[in-house]
Amino acid sequence: MVFKPQTFHEIPPQSEMDDPTEAVLESDIAAALARAGFIDSSRISVAVTGDRVVLSGDVGSEAEIAAATEVARAVEGVGAVENRLAVQRGTT
Repeated sequence: MVFKPQTFHEIPPQSEMDDPTEAVLESDIAAALARAGFIDSSRISVAVTGDRVVLSGDVGSEAEIAAATEVARAVEGVGAVENRLAVQRGTT
C-alpha cells in the first residue's frame, strides 16, 4: 500500500477565520468577562482587530463598565481597549 499526500484537488484548504489570533483573543476576553462574578457579561459584545479590543453593549452600572475595561486589559495580548458600553436604564 502506498500513501500519497493529499492534494485537495489542487486547491489548498481555506481557513474560515480571518485571523485565528483575533478569534482566540475575543474568546479569551469573553471568557474572562464571564468569569468575573461582578460583571453581567450576557449583553457585552467583544470585537478584536489586531491587539485593539472594542467592548459594546449594555451593563447594569458605571462600576461594571470600569470593571469590564480592566478585565479586558488584563487579558494577555490586549494592547488597547475601546469601551462603548452603556448603562442600561430600567423601564418603568
